[in-house]
Amino acid sequence: MRVDGSASESHASHDTITMPPQLRPQPSTICPYSEDRRIRRRRMQEKEITRQRKLDILWPL
Repeated sequence: MRVDGSASESHASHDTITMPPQLRPQPSTICPYSEDRRIRRRRMQEKEITRQRKLDILWPL
């Protein structure tokens, strides 16, 4: 493996070539999509936590 990372890049491109065309990830779409899902999941968790906190404040057990 070389320091500039060309070896790892060639390995990754080889993996995508062996995959079927419909499963092959598009470089432009795969990163923003996964990042967007991660952000959305975190936002949903924060909403759930704040909702639980409000319930605890309004109706303490």
